[in-house]
Amino acid sequence: MILEFLNIHLFLVLVSSSILISGLSFSNMIKFFRYYLFSIGILLLLRSVILLIVSLDENFLEVIESAEPLLFSADLLGLLLFGGILSTRDPKVLQRHILLSITATIIFLLIATKSVAENKSLSFFILCAVIFLFVSGSIFFQCVKSFLSLKYGREFALSLLFTSFLSVLFWLVIFSAQLNTQETINFQKDFEVFWLGIKMGIIYLCIFLKMFMKEEVRDHILDFVVDETNKKTQKLAEDNLALNYLPYPLILINEKRIITFANLQANKIIGISVLESRKMGDVFLAEQILVDGSMILFRCYENRMLQMFKCTVEKITWKKKVSEILILEFCDFNFNSFSNSLVNRVHGVDGEIHGILDHNFAIYRMSGSWKKLLDPIDRFSHSGLIWDKLRLLSLDKAEVNHLENCISSAPNAEGWFNIRTAHSLRVRLEKLYAPDYKHFYYFYGKHTFKKEEETEEREEEHFKFRFQA
Repeated sequence: MILEFLNIHLFLVLVSSSILISGLSFSNMIKFFRYYLFSIGILLLLRSVILLIVSLDENFLEVIESAEPLLFSADLLGLLLFGGILSTRDPKVLQRHILLSITATIIFLLIATKSVAENKSLSFFILCAVIFLFVSGSIFFQCVKSFLSLKYGREFALSLLFTSFLSVLFWLVIFSAQLNTQETINFQKDFEVFWLGIKMGIIYLCIFLKMFMKEEVRDHILDFVVDETNKKTQKLAEDNLALNYLPYPLILINEKRIITFANLQANKIIGISVLESRKMGDVFLAEQILVDGSMILFRCYENRMLQMFKCTVEKITWKKKVSEILILEFCDFNFNSFSNSLVNRVHGVDGEIHGILDHNFAIYRMSGSWKKLLDPIDRFSHSGLIWDKLRLLSLDKAEVNHLENCISSAPNAEGWFNIRTAHSLRVRLEKLYAPDYKHFYYFYGKHTFKKEEETEEREEEHFKFRFQA
């Protein structure tokens, strides 16, 4: 019967050891932690299960004293493994910790077995109390460290702290009792229930430790993502700051010709505090693409003065999206270049009419859409006074007179004409100045059909120049 008891005990020890050793070979981290925690539970319950089996037969009670080293070794190994997983979650470090823990437990088993064999029970229990007090104290200080450093899961860390404190207190009492009585205490009778309660608390915490580790991994990933995002954001902010303070004006536009970035120098020379999210056609009156890929831009300031810019264009591609970097520099104003760019707008809208009138409102140049509109009634659409052409188009002469009177006393005027083709023509005149202060008039018209008129009326009551800020 004694051999059968020892065989059962050794069998359970071998099962636990095989689980521990098999855990060393797992490449899957989840499986590794699962078997690791499962092994801790088996080792901590091993002593109590064996005592429960033995207590059914009084003939085996004398065997307990000789088996105490093995029973305490299981508890010690369980505590060592528990302390290891509290200290680190790195599987490679834990694998080395398992080997060291088993080695330390074997050394303890040899020393404890020798003490029991020499009938030095008092020395054995003092040795157990000192070692378990040291291990429990180490776990307690690790729990304190974790509790103070954690930003999340502090409730779980508080439970660990309380359980480890009870373990330290328990073994401190055992150690004090051994020193004071100078006699071997009956551990199974007086303290086994308390120790079992503490171990059950540790096993209970092992179950929740798996859930805590999942939350810990998730929070670590979130912290990593936040840190990386902050680093990239900081780098982008530094790059943006560096580009902002470049000594030359720089503009970045996307495929839709919307300005996505403009540095301080660009905002300064263009005369707009914030250029981002504006369309190029709203900022510049006209643009011309040269043969070498560079551009000529014409800007109309609030004082109606025109300025000409030459731009160096660099195209960049990012994730199949093409953007353009424009580096601006001042250049001398060329009226012919300006009139060609304005009349032949590359990025115009269907139905738009662009033209230039001299200071007497005579037509200097008009876009092709003006010719299409006026050719059926006047074959000389590109010459003459603008008022005569509008009177030919409009059914209401009073509206033409009103527009003529308004522009003679104001820098801009607008009108809406019902024309003979049963459509409508919206017109706006703007007085502009060349850098030499010679003035002329910019003609902007929008030829609309009846189906489009209701939509435009809902969008805006008055229309403005597309280049106005």
